[in-house]
Amino acid sequence: MRKRFTLIELLIVVAILGILASLLLPSLGKARYKSRIAVCMSNLKQCSVGMTAYSTGNDGRFSPVLPSFQSSPWTTYVLFENGQHYNMGKVYKDGFIPDLRVFFCPQNEENQQEQFTLEYNTNSSGQLVIPSGDDRARSSYHFLMKNMGYSLRSKIRMSQLDNEMSFLMDKLNHDVNTAHNQGKVGWNFMRPDLTVKFVRSPKVWSIVQAGPIGTKWSETTTAVNELLTK
Repeated sequence: MRKRFTLIELLIVVAILGILASLLLPSLGKARYKSRIAVCMSNLKQCSVGMTAYSTGNDGRFSPVLPSFQSSPWTTYVLFENGQHYNMGKVYKDGFIPDLRVFFCPQNEENQQEQFTLEYNTNSSGQLVIPSGDDRARSSYHFLMKNMGYSLRSKIRMSQLDNEMSFLMDKLNHDVNTAHNQGKVGWNFMRPDLTVKFVRSPKVWSIVQAGPIGTKWSETTTAVNELLTK
């Protein structure tokens, strides 16, 4: 005759499963976190390939920046403003980046810190369609964050970059903009030679935790240089 499980036996099984789940979930969470870092790194590489291809077809020059670039490092995040494409938005507009999703960090979407969406698409004229009142890229990537002024930045060529400059990296304006902020905080960081790695830095984390860097080029330069030395 088939033996039935008693209530106590069932409760023991449920308890064991609960213990196993509590042991496995943190490991799964860490694995998901690491996988998003890898996806973000892949997106970064696609952005850099697009920018490199763009510069090759434009006499070695990069995509245009906003005139306000000189006053703030963070205008490098703007894709489209006042009917014009800028930065990586121009690279996308000209067909060198096929998928808008590369502008989005999957970890930021998970954190829901800035309510990232994929609402960006193009109209019949090829212009980026952005939700009303939102003129930001919502990208966790920047391009050549260096205080060199609008005039110089508009003229610089790919061949003029040295490997001690930042090329593309995760956003670091503020701690709420830092996507990879779990455990040991870090940023995906790419040099002009297109090598990219995940860089951890308590010093940079303390800088961005102190408040929005905003137009403070000195704090921005200190943070970027710190990541460059890692």
